[in-house]
Amino acid sequence: MGHKVLARVPLFEVPAGSPAAKLAKELGVPLLEGKALGSVRLDATHPHWAHVVVHELVETAAERGFDGVMLSELETMSHDAERAALLRVLPMLKSAYPDKQLFLEGGASLLREARRHLDGIVFIEETGANADADSALRLERKILDASRQGVCSYVVGFENPEKPTNIAARAARIRQLGGVPFFTTPDIHGANLGPLLEVSRRILVLHTGAARETYTARLLHGSLEWLGYQVTYQDASQEGSAWMPGHQGVSAVILDQSLSLSRERQHALAELVTTLAEQKVPLLLTGQPWANAGDWAQVSKVLGLSGTGSSVAKPAAASVKHAEADLMMNPGAISPRVSGLRDVRLTTDDGKTLLSLQADHVEHSQVALTTWGGLWLDPLALEAGPQVNPLPFLESLLSRYPTAPVMDTTSLDGRRLLVTHISSEGYAETTDLPGLPVAAEAMLEKVVSKYALPMTVAVSEADVRGWTPGVDARQAPRLQEAARTLFTLSHVEAASGTMSRPTTWEGKTASGGLMNASAPEKDLSMEREVAGSLGWLHRQFLGQGQAMRLVSWPQGSFPSAEASAFSHQMSVENVATQSSATLAGRISPLPARGWSSGESFSTVLTQNTGDAAAFIAEATRTGQRRWLSPVQVSLSFHDAASANHLKQVEKMLDWCASQPFQAVTVGEYARLMRDASRTRLFQTGADRWIIVNEGRARTLRLPASAGVPDLAACTGVSGFTRQGDQVYIHTLGLRRTELVMRRDAERDYLRLASSTGSVSYLEAGSSRALLQVSHTRPVEMSFEGIMPGSICQMIANGAPDYLMAGPDGRIEFTVPSQATVQLRILPEHKAAMR
Repeated sequence: MGHKVLARVPLFEVPAGSPAAKLAKELGVPLLEGKALGSVRLDATHPHWAHVVVHELVETAAERGFDGVMLSELETMSHDAERAALLRVLPMLKSAYPDKQLFLEGGASLLREARRHLDGIVFIEETGANADADSALRLERKILDASRQGVCSYVVGFENPEKPTNIAARAARIRQLGGVPFFTTPDIHGANLGPLLEVSRRILVLHTGAARETYTARLLHGSLEWLGYQVTYQDASQEGSAWMPGHQGVSAVILDQSLSLSRERQHALAELVTTLAEQKVPLLLTGQPWANAGDWAQVSKVLGLSGTGSSVAKPAAASVKHAEADLMMNPGAISPRVSGLRDVRLTTDDGKTLLSLQADHVEHSQVALTTWGGLWLDPLALEAGPQVNPLPFLESLLSRYPTAPVMDTTSLDGRRLLVTHISSEGYAETTDLPGLPVAAEAMLEKVVSKYALPMTVAVSEADVRGWTPGVDARQAPRLQEAARTLFTLSHVEAASGTMSRPTTWEGKTASGGLMNASAPEKDLSMEREVAGSLGWLHRQFLGQGQAMRLVSWPQGSFPSAEASAFSHQMSVENVATQSSATLAGRISPLPARGWSSGESFSTVLTQNTGDAAAFIAEATRTGQRRWLSPVQVSLSFHDAASANHLKQVEKMLDWCASQPFQAVTVGEYARLMRDASRTRLFQTGADRWIIVNEGRARTLRLPASAGVPDLAACTGVSGFTRQGDQVYIHTLGLRRTELVMRRDAERDYLRLASSTGSVSYLEAGSSRALLQVSHTRPVEMSFEGIMPGSICQMIANGAPDYLMAGPDGRIEFTVPSQATVQLRILPEHKAAMR
């Protein structure tokens, strides 16, 4: 839950070459033979053993930042001398580390003498050969005895994730005895099986080939991301790989159109489909991977489908049999698509066909929702655009799950996000503007200096040093002066466009080669391209207190997992830029905005086409009913190379500056995106959840039908706003937020509605607030939940003002770009005096 992290410290047996063993040898503590290979046992009866425990074993944990220690191996104590030694060391530990918590793992027989020095005791359920009919009874006696001694028991129980017993009843019994329960798997790898229910939002995609090139990644990933799901891609063609990730349950499984499996794997996949149907895990078919008639017969019977499943030859006549008008991607009539048509149709009444064709007097289902999941058999969706809107389709497919909050990454503090990025391409290009400035100078004068919006500017080291082929090295001083001026602007976030913009990122370390666009024959290390460029740019262009916050991968390339992880090791975020889909006037599906691979994460921006009118129309469309995406102005220095391109950029930014957005840098947005992808959600009851993350992502989203936050019962919630059919909930950015919903909002509870600048709360209450705002422009703020006609005192940077709440209980005001704001609802008698 993001509260405490304890170090498990074995007291007696340590590795033979460890610092603890070396210190014990220096102090004369005998080293006995250990049970494990390569370990020694410290003689606890020696007077200096306590010194090793306090000043090596526990001190190491304390220095590493643990909140406390759990002393283990107590069951190996064999005589009273070791017991007496342990009891002597406990008060020494509490005295040496008064700010650290002290726990025992087991050791119930020590409680009577040790209880005054302990913060808790951990009991681990017996398993295997140690478990018998009386083991549960013995555990209950230990918990009860600890409660009587005034020591809190933390109880680890074990469950089979595939066939769990009644965890709720077991947890209730442990709580009744005074313990705190937690259930996991016997391997003790931290899997949470209860009693707190974690909300699973994982979608498993089984595919073949590169994950980013799959049908799902290009068509459905962005919509799943908006719905709050974490998409995991697994290459199913790898022999021996497991289909499902064990106890880490998934919300749905997608069989990608790219699936190409061996005969044996096809049969195994058919068995998996049967299992998923039995377990009622939603399944989405975007292709038909079974070549064997027997396997398809098994699948079609389980799923209630008919037809051969094979491709249909181009029919002589085809027409749209049925199209669900409300779910179509584009207005107007649609044309039948017969390329890649499959002989598949629903045969049961428990499904709903959204799109089907009539070909040579036979109906073929293309898109459908069913009780077991759905069909999406539209091979041309990537080339010609989807005919059915993926977002409402997936929303319906996954609607069987209870409503739960989603980390929203399109807004902050009640305003839609604006993200502005300038990548390094074209930095040294000569423009057609009067005086023939280079693109860097034109971008500085015409765009960056003109618009005081937070923006991220990436520079490639090779460009500014005159190393890029085609760049005159004699221009280096001029190019460096432009970079220096860019990075002195307070609203600009400095980013590295790498050293020389490699086109592939396969190397891991200095021994791993990278392909460079300008010098293909030369191998360059990742350290030089990424770390080296970050360091050089920092030393040359950044002042005191500034830092490089971002790596901007070259356009046309995407980082490997190793490259992305490498950037995180240096505490900088990374962003990749993808080309925008052009579908001849058709609406494109939501693009992916983040990409995870193991522990690595890359934020993804979509490059603008250069057409301001199209940009404004798309940004307006995706913000009308719901905020479907942040507004992304993703440029490059190429956009400053001509007067025509600059006019389009100015039109984009003029429109953005006129809108009520909250503008952030790409680094801030990337940190928000990565935090959202790692957020964990636990349900504690009806309309109650606990949200755990780093506090970077601090907007929760729910359907408006879920109600509004009960601010008096919530922890870490500052307010909310509505946009269309969604409610956006603002949090304080705590590691642990407790959300409780109610039907209607309180009329006498001060709450934040929106702010154009990032808000950091210092104090929050029902009638007052103390907060700080930071932006590059004056910040517009609004608060609600005030009784109509009430007077509010607002003090910004020491300057007081008084505001009256309107009939809707709302006040609005503007404060300086950097401000400390005090807000207080005055009592009626003070308001009357005022």
